[in-house]
Order: sequence, then structure tokens, then C-alpha cells
Amino acid sequence: MSTPARLAATAALLVCALAVGFLRLGAAPVYILNEAREGVYARAMLDSGNFLLPVVRNHVENGETVQDKPPLVHWLSATATALRVWATGGRVAVGPALAARYDEWSLRFPSALAALLTVAAIALLGRHLVGDRAALLAGATLLASWQFVHQARFGRVDMALCGSVTLVMLLAGRALLDGAPRALLPAAAAAALAVLAKGPLGIALPLAAGVSFVAIRTIQDRSFSRWRALPWRQALLVWALLALPWYIAAIGTGGMAVVRSQFLKETVGQFTGANAHMRLFYYLGPWLLDSAPWNLLGVLGVWHAWRTRDPRAGFCAVWWGCFLAVFQLAAYKRRAYLLPALPAGALLAGYWMDRWLADRGVTLRAALAAALPAWWWRALGLTAAAAGAGSVAVRAAVVQRWLGTALQPVDGALALAGAAVGAAALLAFARAARHRQPAAALAALWVALVAVYLGPVATSEVVIAQRHSPAPLVQRMAADLPAGEPATVLGVGDAASLLLLFYFPDFARIDVVPQRNGIPPTLSAGHYLLAENVWTRLLANEDAGNEDGWRALWSDTVRERGMTIPVVFAERRPPH
Repeated sequence: MSTPARLAATAALLVCALAVGFLRLGAAPVYILNEAREGVYARAMLDSGNFLLPVVRNHVENGETVQDKPPLVHWLSATATALRVWATGGRVAVGPALAARYDEWSLRFPSALAALLTVAAIALLGRHLVGDRAALLAGATLLASWQFVHQARFGRVDMALCGSVTLVMLLAGRALLDGAPRALLPAAAAAALAVLAKGPLGIALPLAAGVSFVAIRTIQDRSFSRWRALPWRQALLVWALLALPWYIAAIGTGGMAVVRSQFLKETVGQFTGANAHMRLFYYLGPWLLDSAPWNLLGVLGVWHAWRTRDPRAGFCAVWWGCFLAVFQLAAYKRRAYLLPALPAGALLAGYWMDRWLADRGVTLRAALAAALPAWWWRALGLTAAAAGAGSVAVRAAVVQRWLGTALQPVDGALALAGAAVGAAALLAFARAARHRQPAAALAALWVALVAVYLGPVATSEVVIAQRHSPAPLVQRMAADLPAGEPATVLGVGDAASLLLLFYFPDFARIDVVPQRNGIPPTLSAGHYLLAENVWTRLLANEDAGNEDGWRALWSDTVRERGMTIPVVFAERRPPH
């Protein structure tokens, strides 16, 4: 590719990545425990001013009162809050006032930023492994992979880990293959960020892939001499200087609680199955579906790399295979854990598509022109009409009753516009398939997937979140509390209580009784949010009609994905 064409394509790719990560980033309220947990830790940092090892009052994770993950994502999230407050108000509040400004956008900002940087790294550094066009194609496939798009807008640590280890591997590839030994030093720095994002896994993944590749090449070359010249000691020093200070300080502050939570239970326990043990083929479905069809093209890329003995594509294949193997060997499995392996698979998919196009003399411009014919471009007028209709339709009462919630006009506009673009692209896909134009078919499929993910899928996520989020319940509870009076949460559970903690405006006014403590023998006067079964037991133990008894104010439900907990907001009156 010419330099102007490559720059233009890279700019277009990054604009698309910005849209995928940041468009309506804070629109969906939090209703999933995993998001709430990270948000509560970041809010605790802002509330207390303790950015080393904040304590979330009465919350227990892995049996300990300290956080279960290192703080990189929480630091980024808290920093985003402070910068937004400063940008809008001219000065930064501190303590509880700043924590009260924390919201869904700040929670998800680290993931969106990491997704953008991952795509940029693939497009800019990946070309040293697979070439200019292949790297751009690889970045594009990430933006049309469901798991990547979903995690880019999800407030967890997985995307930060993905971006960090991707940068490690791209820089390590330069050091190992391009005669650029100094690239190992920024690779070590990126590995330190990966460790600060998700613990020891951040160094275990790139080490497994790097050592495996060096071992394979050493066997093939029958010599280890070429690797000895790399600055291994300096790289280890860089990694240690960046990764270890927080761990040393945290263990010095939290003691063995940090070791038990973050190392023994969160890392060793997850890998060995002490916490839980999933079935052997758990990852088969997620691997096939969450990055389809690009993962299958990645397999073709592995085959092509093996057939041509291409060491650079072979590096990507070892990278992909080792990451998948580590996750497969671990006893505890989660769908999102495969995320760090997606960039390697994307590079291999881009590598295969680039070689396939080159063999047939097809350019990207020609493939796009064939995929998006003139009639398709004329359909964009209908897309604009669909956007207008969607923005109006979501205001209708009948639509709000059908959805079970109210949406913003932009939600309706993007939903119908994305659906229109996706439908037109699918028609283009069918046309290309009928005329046996596979390159055009893949281009049309990419457009369809991106449009659907940004449009109707993103809007449906907002609808689901609004229907399940406890935010209205917490707002009602805070509004019904007398000024300055605290509320006690009892029986809701340690995990579900995180959803309430995330939204409650003042940490100092909410007290969560840990599940392991059960129901205290005596309860003082005040306001309580009680699980319905706890409320029933309390009424059975005393006459609710007494002056010093209980008075139910209202009932509601705390919802989380796959879980429903009926609750009662009640007042315990003081004795007379």
C-alpha cells in the first residue's frame, strides 16, 4: 500500500474504533455484578483518597476485605472522573463529593481506551509481523468480533489485560524477529501494565508464548546464540520496577489478605479449580461464535504460515495457540477470558486475507466497490429516514410499554439506522455470494456486523440494562431516607450488595451486613433494606404492630443477570 492510502485507511480504522468503544459508552446503567465490583473499588479510592488499597466497608471478596484485582483499571477509572469534573467545573472536588460524580462512563472508560489502543497497536505494529494491508485487515476484524466489541464497552479488567499483552507480544515480536533488541524493554513495561491490570496472568501469558516460540526456533536452528544478545536482564529490571512496587506496598498495608485474595484464591484457585471447575469443552462454543467468521480465517492463516514456513506468521500462530492453551488448561473458565487471544487470531485472519487477495490481484478498494454497489449507496437515504423514524418512535408511549423502559432519541435513531445499514449490507453479501465474489462478500459481512453491533445490539443492551438495573431502587431509597440518616442492607448478599453500593450517593450512609454474619441478634432503630426472606423472619420474631416494631415502607426487587432478590425497605422504630 502507498503511504497516503495506508494513513487514510489507518485513520478510518481508528475512527471506527472510537465509535465502537465510546459511542453511548455510559448509556446503559450497571446491572451486572462484575461491573459493579470494579466501580465500587474505584469509587472507594475517590471517596477515601486511598489509591493503594482502599477498603470497601463491609464488602467481602474472596473471603477478604481487600480488592481482588490490582488497581490499574481503578486508577484509570478514577482519573477519568477527576478529569471530567475538572473539565466541566474548573476544579476537582475531593473525597465523597468527587466519588458522587463517578458514573457508568468513568467505569467503562478504561475498557474503551484499551480497545482503541489495541486496534491502533495491531494496525501500526502488526504490520511488522504480517504487512501493512494484513495489519489493517486484522484491526478491522477485531471491530467486527462480538466479544471484542462487547468487552470494549464493559467495565471490567479483561480489555485492559488484552491491550497490554497484545502490546507485549507485538513488541516482543519486533525484538525476536526484526533485530530490534531494545523493543524488549517497552515490551517489559507493557507486561508490567498487564500484571497491574489482572495480576500474574499478565506475565504468564506472554511468557508462555515467547518461551514457546524461542524454543521452537532454537530447535529448528539448533542454536540459542541469536537470543542471548537480547537484553533480558534489563527487561526484567524494567518489569520489576514498574510491576512490583504496588504489590510490595499493598502487602505491607494489607498483609497476607492481599496474598490470599489476589494470589492464592484469584490466581492459583482459579487455575487449579479450587474455586470452581468447568467442563472440558467449555470454550468450544465461545471460540466458534464470539469472533466468527474471522477465527476460522485465522485457522486458514495458521495453515498458510505452516505451509510457507513464514516465521512472522508462525510467531502469531504460536502466540494464538499458547494463549488458548493456557485458558484451556485452567480449571475455572469464563467466556471473556478468551479475549486476549483475539488479536493474534485477527492478525492471522488478516494475514490470510491479504495473501488471498494478493494471489488474485484484488485490491481492498475493488473488494469494497464490489461489496457496496451503487444501489447500496442509494439505500443510505433510507438509512437517514430510518434514523429519523427511530428517534421519533422511541418517544411513543406504546413503544415504551413494549420495551419496558424509556430510551433517548439517539438510541432509537442508531438502532434503526444500524438495522437499515446491516440489512443493506446483508443484501450486498448475498449478491456477492451469488456472483461468487468472496472478497466482496467478506467486506459486506464486515459492514453488516459493525452496523448491527453499533446499532440494534447496543440499543438492546441499553434496554436490558435499564430494565434490570437497581439504580431507580437506590435513588428511591436515598430519597426516602431522612437527611443524614444511614441505611443498612441486610440479607441481600455480598455480591448483589455491590450493585447497591455502586449507585448509593454516599458510602458513609450505607452499611452492608456481610452475608457470613447472618442476622444480628439485635437491630437498632433506623432504616433497612431487607431481603424478603429476612423481613419475614423478623416479623415472625416480634409483633409488627407494636410501637417499637417494624414498619414496611415499600417493596421492590434487586435484579442481576440470572438472579432476582425481592426486598423490603422498612423502618425500625425506636422504643417508647
